[in-house]
Amino acid sequence: MQRFRSTKTLEKLSLKPVRYFLAFFVMLALLAAIVFLVNSYQTTLTEHRQRLAYLNHLEVQDTLLTLQQYESLLRIAGNRLVEAGVDRNPENGRNSIEAMKSINKGLGGFGIARPDGQLLLVSTIPPGMPLPNLLAKEESRAGYQEALARDYLVLGRTYFMPELGRWVLPMRVALRDPKTHKVHHVMIAGLALANHTTLWHHGALDKGLVTQVIRENDGYIVARNPLDIDPNRVFLQPLGDETLEALRRYRLQPDQLVELNKGHHCLVSYVEKYGLYIVTEEPLDLLYRAWLQNSLPVLGALLAVNLLCFVVFRYISNLYRRTQAQILFQATHDALTGLPNRRMVYEEISRTIADCEMTCLRFAVLFLDLDNFKRINDNFGHAIGDEALKKMAQQLSENSQCHLVGRQGGDEFIVITPQIADHRGIQKIVRNVLQSAQKTLTIDYYEINLGTSIGVGVYPDDGDNAEALLRCADLALYKSKTVKRGEFLFYSTEMNEQAQRRLLVENQLSKSLEREELTVYYQPQYQPQADQVTCCEALLRWNSPELGQVRPDEFIEVAEESGQIEALGQFVLNQALKDIRQLNLQRHLPMQVAVNISAKQLLYSPIVEQLQQALSHQSLDASLLKIEITESVLIADFETAVTVLRQIRQLGVQVALDDFGTGYSSLAYLSRLPCEEIKIDKEFVQNMLIHRDDENLVQSIIAMAKALNRRVVAEGVETLEHLEKLTLFGCDYIQGYYISPPVPLDAFSRFLDDMASARNDEDL
Repeated sequence: MQRFRSTKTLEKLSLKPVRYFLAFFVMLALLAAIVFLVNSYQTTLTEHRQRLAYLNHLEVQDTLLTLQQYESLLRIAGNRLVEAGVDRNPENGRNSIEAMKSINKGLGGFGIARPDGQLLLVSTIPPGMPLPNLLAKEESRAGYQEALARDYLVLGRTYFMPELGRWVLPMRVALRDPKTHKVHHVMIAGLALANHTTLWHHGALDKGLVTQVIRENDGYIVARNPLDIDPNRVFLQPLGDETLEALRRYRLQPDQLVELNKGHHCLVSYVEKYGLYIVTEEPLDLLYRAWLQNSLPVLGALLAVNLLCFVVFRYISNLYRRTQAQILFQATHDALTGLPNRRMVYEEISRTIADCEMTCLRFAVLFLDLDNFKRINDNFGHAIGDEALKKMAQQLSENSQCHLVGRQGGDEFIVITPQIADHRGIQKIVRNVLQSAQKTLTIDYYEINLGTSIGVGVYPDDGDNAEALLRCADLALYKSKTVKRGEFLFYSTEMNEQAQRRLLVENQLSKSLEREELTVYYQPQYQPQADQVTCCEALLRWNSPELGQVRPDEFIEVAEESGQIEALGQFVLNQALKDIRQLNLQRHLPMQVAVNISAKQLLYSPIVEQLQQALSHQSLDASLLKIEITESVLIADFETAVTVLRQIRQLGVQVALDDFGTGYSSLAYLSRLPCEEIKIDKEFVQNMLIHRDDENLVQSIIAMAKALNRRVVAEGVETLEHLEKLTLFGCDYIQGYYISPPVPLDAFSRFLDDMASARNDEDL
């Protein structure tokens, strides 16, 4: 149930300009009546100028719009021709330009040329006919050179095209390489001009009115509307220097009537981008006739005009009100659900705080996040996902315990609770909201259960302003999704400390590679049957001058969330291969190294090329590298993961499935997964001496792996009893602190030496 105040003040303010404009127009009309009675000629002259200004402005806007449209059209057509291989075979693009020409009836033809001016293809010239060089022709050279120098469309000199029997205005656009900015082609089109027809789009002009488009650089007229005189007089001779000078002078005086042509009033505008003058002119005799006509019915016309203006502005005022209300709603509400957006929620929290300051009550801000909402979109489609969000918005809005429900964005909602006296009441409301959010949704015969996590910030305990309360609720939500998914958590100061710690870790981690604070440690994987170590796992360690020794589980999680995991993974890969190469130079038995690869590396980066380059750089055999992936990669995108892993195995690199048993679908996908090895999660290994079920599970995993011809590595081996039992079960490799903790390269080398010495002593 939504209960919040609308912004009436904003609506009233938004109508003031309309009222002011209406009042101003009425006063202007009354003043115009006096001017008409005193000097009707002056009034008619003003109308004459305004009419010309309007038409000129319309021509300017139409010219800009048309040229921009043609510029975009030519760029698109040019790029298509280049993609079609017009350089190799010009005729490859003829169908494309003929199609463009059939769509754009006003264009006389298309063409494309090289930067040296040589035309490659022209729609109006049949195949096999020789094509001219535009730089070799005097009438096109200057315009073509200008097109090469400009980043936008350039109009050339209008010429007569015999093939069409019409005068054509050439348009040229240079196509540039986005990286080097060099011109690789010039796209050309011709706009056909006809007698007594529209210049561009808006229609023929009234009788007597003329509009001309003049090039600034040479004074040539390139278009005239209407074209009712000899085109040779219009297009083949440039304007005189005196006229050009007048155009340059009057372009700085917009809406200024000038007399460039004897017996005509003209109005000049300048289109700077294309270097064009737009000149609109009208004969003076039309002004005189209008003056005589306007002088007689002044009072009647004034009354009609005022009445019409009142009706029009009344309509505009009503339309403006409706538009403003719609804009206001769109600015403060979510488009999909119709709920208030974050801006509206922020304002309502501030108003509720002001109310609570007077009543000494408290309230809570709830951040709701739908757990695993991505699965809804993936499994049912985005349309069902949108309907689920709408249904959720409706369920929450119908809950009487929600003072206001807003949408943060995505699958996140914000709820403001009613004002209440004690904390226990708030907790009861939050539990009610959680139950409401977790009800089953029925959409198109689907029954969808959406888990929901909630973070809660309470006023005044957690903050005394909207920003602080939203931040506290957001932090509590983040913690809830991490440790208590599907439940609610109230904000605590420890969450803020954890957030600050995470931010500090993230900031320092971004500098750790540059400062050389990261080190790769190695933990051996022991073969109990052979009593030897032929493989080790590379593990990243971070010793920060500011933070000290940072736990891997802490900074790895931060790296994954902040997008730094790929850089760290690349560092570990390169360093591990370098170290193993150095280690193997001193030993007869080659040592294999296992490197962990994150989901982002495997699914979203060129991991195959990176592995190949790293192995090549160290001149290391691919069989000495093993990558370890977690089951989370398979859950994210199994098919893509399998494809990439097969490519990795083709390099000769081995694949191991890490933390086996903690995912959701390991048993279903294991037989299809291209891997040689699985690693039993340390939690099962450490608990197998305590719980019989864990022992049976470990034994079953080993037996299943053997049946699928997979090697097995047991992690977390910390006691001799662990080792003996796993050996009895037939486990291939043992990894854990009982064998050795992760150690630096030199310590790992000494460990191998000590182990070799002990074996030799036993042999003696």
